[in-house]
Amino acid sequence: MVVALEVIAVFVVIILVHELGHFLAAKAVGVGVERFSMGFGPVLLRRRVGETEYVLSAVPLGGYVKMVGEEGGEDLSDEERRRAFSHKPVARRFFIVFAGPFFNLVAAYALFAVLKPAKGQKKSPGLAAAAAIIILVVPAVSLASNYREVDNSRNFFAYDFGSNALKSVGHNAALFGWGDNGVFHIWYLQALERYRDDVFFVHAELLSYPWYMSRMRSEIARRYGVGFVPPASLDEIKENVRAMTKRIKDMAPVYFDYSTMRQLNIPPESLLPQGLVAAIPGPAPERLENIWGRYSLRGAFDGTTNRAFAAEGILDIYGWECVVWAQQAYEKGRLLEALKAYELAKKFGTRDDYLDRWAEDVRREVGRGRK
Repeated sequence: MVVALEVIAVFVVIILVHELGHFLAAKAVGVGVERFSMGFGPVLLRRRVGETEYVLSAVPLGGYVKMVGEEGGEDLSDEERRRAFSHKPVARRFFIVFAGPFFNLVAAYALFAVLKPAKGQKKSPGLAAAAAIIILVVPAVSLASNYREVDNSRNFFAYDFGSNALKSVGHNAALFGWGDNGVFHIWYLQALERYRDDVFFVHAELLSYPWYMSRMRSEIARRYGVGFVPPASLDEIKENVRAMTKRIKDMAPVYFDYSTMRQLNIPPESLLPQGLVAAIPGPAPERLENIWGRYSLRGAFDGTTNRAFAAEGILDIYGWECVVWAQQAYEKGRLLEALKAYELAKKFGTRDDYLDRWAEDVRREVGRGRK
């Protein structure tokens, strides 16, 4: 019994030290921490100090640190974006993630140094079990639970999301993106695979940085042969995006991805849906059925998506863009196409009682002979 209690006590310390590593690292690099939680089950103690809520639950064999913007793709205010995990440079995010296991290694060394038996003293079986947990069990469990996060050898989900976005736009188009999960895969495709590098891709969020704005001005001059001077301060991203699109829209089609529309509060009704993106009105748009027919959706439905790429948020984008497709098809009198689009939205996980009732009404219309 004593040995079991020793093991449990050490396990609790391991969890506390691990989460404390993440917590302190996040604070050190300016990431907001919403909750520091130890345990699971009924909550015994809950207290807020500053921005962080500290929670202690009845069974202290687990824990987590919830950071601002941890999932990516969230709708954040300017202040929240400044302190969001997903908006920090890769090096700082790595520092936060690495701090947990690093603190465990330091704690293990300290534990052995403090509890090392004196000469002639018998070793504690509880200490031996604790050593086994620290050295063998914890790394093994961590590796098993996070294997899908680091093994990308057969994971095409983010790759396909980026290529699908690029498949949505016209030749020599300008495409505005936002956030890590809407940008990195497109940067990779264009820079390393030279895929659709005819597209002028703009990370709208970075336009507030002088070096990036300077680069985009040079790119506009190279691609379109015109100059561009930002009319507002660089912090006024929306105004500068509006001026930039006005400058080039007569020379190339202009598109916005879903995240850019949300972050800049661009009314959806002012744009034309084009699959995963939306276009400034211009020439007659291609049928959405044709665009979605070109998409590759590997990993979207078979449970192999890599959670490191904020898969839930990407699936939400897929789903709600299919709903837009369904509504547009219905407005144009293409009822079977509308039902096909909504069924695809449901496969992506989109669930809405109102839309379910709408789909039933459409099926009844089809049953009465309207196609």
